[in-house]
Amino acid sequence: MPKFIIPKTSRQIIGRILLHLDEIDSTNTFLLKNEALLSEDGLTVYADRQTGGRGRMERSWSGGAADKRHLFCSVVVHIRGFLCYIHPSITILIGLATFRALSLLGVKGHMIKWPNDILIAGRKLCGILCEVRSVGDMKVMVAGIGINLEGGPEQFGPSLRDKATTLEASVGIKVKRDHMLNVLLDEIDKILIEARDGLESIFREWETSSGMIGKAVLFEYQEEEMSGIVTGLDSSGHLIIDTDMGSITLASGGISLRCPI
Repeated sequence: MPKFIIPKTSRQIIGRILLHLDEIDSTNTFLLKNEALLSEDGLTVYADRQTGGRGRMERSWSGGAADKRHLFCSVVVHIRGFLCYIHPSITILIGLATFRALSLLGVKGHMIKWPNDILIAGRKLCGILCEVRSVGDMKVMVAGIGINLEGGPEQFGPSLRDKATTLEASVGIKVKRDHMLNVLLDEIDKILIEARDGLESIFREWETSSGMIGKAVLFEYQEEEMSGIVTGLDSSGHLIIDTDMGSITLASGGISLRCPI
């Protein structure tokens, strides 16, 4: 049964109200279908089990089969006030906050792959999907975050066993789902507050954390496949890629690394 939780927390924006679900197809989908919930700025929905998680371009996101051994959550962010000035850069902030949260738990060797996957040794540990909806005259972002915490590759389907990993399998760290959630929400809240003072230092930290600067990549631009070298983020948080045709900026869309990480 759905259960609202009011945690004892000093968070100012995100995670002041939690909604716990036993099982859901997708925490993002659940929120996007419930306009009343979208009206709660900072609301966080998390589930013991997610059966139909989604990634970019409606790809499925599998986080293993075991209940409560992984984190499946979505947060509601109202894009108003100072946040209007940094949208759509909020997606960059969510990714960096997730990177920071993992670092605080002792994780090393992880990196952010554009736009917001977290990888360890080339395998996907975390997926992030940010979607925007209009509620009345206000824009609302729903940021879905899935982090694989416990167990090994045997819990994933055959097509994912060589592509996905968990904290336990990759770095030997075991962390309880609820602890991971609270650390993550603290970091998302902190980075959104930090953004009030400007984004430049945050973008420079993202570049360092991404491990992608100087990497050769393949990407699609104006319906053509292109290649280039990642050089960083521009002032809007778009990815800059140097190509034979000059610098190109990507506001969204995936890339693939031409060389192993």
